Amino acid sequence: MGGCNSPRSPLLTPISQGQIMEQVYTVQEVANLLKVGYRTVLDQINLGRLEAYQISNRYRISESSVLRYLSANKVKRVAV
Repeated sequence: MGGCNSPRSPLLTPISQGQIMEQVYTVQEVANLLKVGYRTVLDQINLGRLEAYQISNRYRISESSVLRYLSANKVKRVAV
């Protein structure tokens, strides 16, 4: 007989009390947050600069991915 006692996948583990699930955004929401076009966000995903998850045929972007993207693209001041 199979899998009744098999360990759960970490992805299927329910969120326990006290844990907070990270915010997840659509491409349009990220575009609105960053004040750029929808296509710009898709381009950044396709270039590998912005990490996203593909669910069915749609992308979802975690809050931490947006923060990493912003940090990686921060303008570094150069002394003149």
